[in-house]
Amino acid sequence: MSRLHLTARILGLLGVVLFVGLIWREGAAELAGGLAMAGWALLLVPAWHLLTMTTDGLALKILMAPRSRLAAGTAVHLRWLQESVNNLLPVMQIGGNLVKVAGLTRRGMATDLAGAAVVIDVTLTVTSQIVFTLLGLVLLLVVLGPKDMAGTVLIGALLMSLMIYGFYLVQKRGLFSLLTALLGRIRSRADFTVLAGGAEALDRMITQLYRQRAALYGTAAMHLLAWIIGIGEVWVAMQVLGYPIGLVEAALLESLGRALRTAAFAIPGAIGVQEGGFIVFGALIGLPADASLLLALAKRVRELVLGLPGLLVWQIESGRDWLGRARHARGSRTS
Repeated sequence: MSRLHLTARILGLLGVVLFVGLIWREGAAELAGGLAMAGWALLLVPAWHLLTMTTDGLALKILMAPRSRLAAGTAVHLRWLQESVNNLLPVMQIGGNLVKVAGLTRRGMATDLAGAAVVIDVTLTVTSQIVFTLLGLVLLLVVLGPKDMAGTVLIGALLMSLMIYGFYLVQKRGLFSLLTALLGRIRSRADFTVLAGGAEALDRMITQLYRQRAALYGTAAMHLLAWIIGIGEVWVAMQVLGYPIGLVEAALLESLGRALRTAAFAIPGAIGVQEGGFIVFGALIGLPADASLLLALAKRVRELVLGLPGLLVWQIESGRDWLGRARHARGSRTS
């Protein structure tokens, strides 16, 4: 077992312990009852998330427009597979992006273009999230007052800006050369080997894509819109769970909750961390712990409702791809 896999398993185990501890503290039966009271209305949460996912997926289409015509349905489909893998598998938020690259190359796109586009898309996603998180920090400042939170807002903004700038510099200095070394640890997975070789070509393509300013701005704007639409998911969830809140409170919970989940990328599904974060952030706006935990569980329900079919589709597509390569190999040997 590689150190990467071992680290993911240890962190995942700690997250599960925290998750179970929070459920036990608030009462599993009471929480199950709260979800049951919402009934079928709880499906409005994954239904709303489809809007977020669609908007986020279309951002890749905008990014690719100057160089390749990517169908809107394909862009959204690959975004679905990416999210399903990242949410439900212990891949440290890397695997889903590689699945997206594999999906693009499976549809005939050059590997260097597919890999570079996905990396830049991730960069713009994080950049737009920084803006979205700053919105949450400002709202937190308004809720708690300048005296208590001014320093936190400033430090949070500075740290996030430094993180994304560092990621940008790594890309400019040869991200894929580093990434292929990481992929060497998991090269036994066919879907995760599409980036192997040609690292220099991928790095050159990243540089070229960064020159397409209009596409970059359009992609970033679409990602920011997706984050904003996500506020509605929290608002809807709290309505159906019986704890109605305003859009300002929903924006605070969603922006800070998403930021915490991103920071906990090494923990599979940010399990335990997401739940604890919502309890902390919910307390800031006066929500009881059980209500905040119900919100976190509603999001888990959404991940399962959308993610399990996504994993199934991914496996089917991967299987077809493997069979295609096997048939091609047999045909080459017999010819």
